[in-house]
Amino acid sequence: MLKTGIRQDSAYKHFDFIILDELVLVTCFFISYFIREKNVYSLFNSPLYRTLLFLIILLSLSISFFSQPYKSILRRPFISEAKSIFVFVLYNFLALSLVLVLTKTSSFYSRFTISLTYILFAFFSLFFRTLRKIRLNRRSQASITNAENKMLVITEEKRLGDIIRQIDNYNYEMHEIDGFCVLDKNMKGDEV
Repeated sequence: MLKTGIRQDSAYKHFDFIILDELVLVTCFFISYFIREKNVYSLFNSPLYRTLLFLIILLSLSISFFSQPYKSILRRPFISEAKSIFVFVLYNFLALSLVLVLTKTSSFYSRFTISLTYILFAFFSLFFRTLRKIRLNRRSQASITNAENKMLVITEEKRLGDIIRQIDNYNYEMHEIDGFCVLDKNMKGDEV
């Protein structure tokens, strides 16, 4: 595996999307609570709904790390992104429903508020993820033309094929491959 500072399968690589989704989820919860109760300040006085908010955030983070909904997020087309968000929201909703049923506390909360939270979360998450992807892709395209982002790949001949496959399979579009340097064989002028 090429060393880029962050492991390719690491969730930290998409930490910005995780934070974005959590902010969107909390905002959707506040909006849903406001629509139901016509007052968002009573949320802070209600230990039940504060606990529910904490539980929603905790479940979302857990599902984010275990189901890896951010894998290949920058390369996904819009329809695949919508499907991924739908599955992620469904997992969150089902996990929360299961926890509330198992703890026998589901009757304490408004089904309308919970359902509306996840419906809004699906739409707003799709909107804000798409905006974030557009911004990152524009920055990536701008950095390709920048001369500072050229990359020289240095390897041995026996690993050359693996390195080329990894470059093809992972997102190295923000770097312009300037060339390959094979240490144990003179391949000057050869096409790789």
